[in-house]
Parts: sequence; C-alpha cells; structure tokens
Amino acid sequence: MKLEPGERVLLATRPHPASLLPALLRALGVIAATAIVLALLLRSSAPHGVRVALDLPVIALAARAVFRFARAVWQWDRSLLALTTRRICIVGPRGRIRRAWETMPLGSIRATGASHSFAGRLFGYGTLTLGDGPGGRDIRFVTDAERVADAILAASPHGGRTWTQIEGPDVSEQPAPRSRLA
Repeated sequence: MKLEPGERVLLATRPHPASLLPALLRALGVIAATAIVLALLLRSSAPHGVRVALDLPVIALAARAVFRFARAVWQWDRSLLALTTRRICIVGPRGRIRRAWETMPLGSIRATGASHSFAGRLFGYGTLTLGDGPGGRDIRFVTDAERVADAILAASPHGGRTWTQIEGPDVSEQPAPRSRLA
C-alpha cells in the first residue's frame, strides 16, 4: 500500500484468528477419519499390496486437507484492514501471487456499525459495517469491531458520531422489571 504525501497509518489489523476455525475443523476431521480408516485397514486380512493401494488415496485425502488449511492460513496472513488519515484500505489475496486492494475514502463513510454473533462476543470479533443502505460494506472477523468503528469515525473529516450497534439495546436502556414483592 503506497501512502500519499502527508498520509499516515492510524490502524492496521488482520482478520481475527477465529476466521481460520472452519478450515482447521475440516482438516482435523479429515485427519481423524484418515486415522480411523488406516487403523481399520491395518487390522484387515488383505494382502500387503492391496492394503498399500487402499492406504494411498486415504493419505492423499489427508494431505489435501492439510494443504487447504495451510492455504487458509496463508490467505489470512495476507489479508489486512488499514485505516489511514484519508482512506480505508482492505487488502485480500487473489490467486497465488496477487493481492486485491479495495479503498474507500473516509469522506464517503457517514456511518459505521458493529454486529456480533455469540462466538464473536465470546472471542472478541465482529462484523464491521461501513456506510448504510445498499452502498454499505460488511467486513467479517474484525478484531474489536467497536474500537475500529470508533477509530474510523474519529478519523472521518465529518467528525460526526453516527456509530450504530446493530445487536440491540444495552441493558441500561431497557426498562427495569417490575416485581410484586418490592
């Protein structure tokens, strides 16, 4: 990312490591299934040549799962969300060598939002929404999405605070429950 004269990076972050969880679970599942199949084939009464011929496709399947997990880690490592004094840059891998750059000028962002799933609240990540309406852009697996949304609005030339939290009202904003005992 080339910065323009007078532009500086305010915040740079990778996606949360939880984005690797689906690929990790798939790889572990395939490796566990491979271990079970290889253990069953080892106890079989098939001749050695047949067992080796049956082992090779199973081992190839496990190697493919490990390779796909390594590719997911590589893509995670090359992804970046950067906030500068003039724009937001979203960098993601495209293909084996290239990177795709998407930039949004800070002047075009009037509102930001953050939403969380249950796992997101548990592990500290969320979905960052830039803009509102049909022109809005969602960025998943942002670490500490509220802090990033605040930083974007603080750096915005509008200076307005139109940050919205999409998950619902705070507990302090809800009416107190009424009790017959009190």
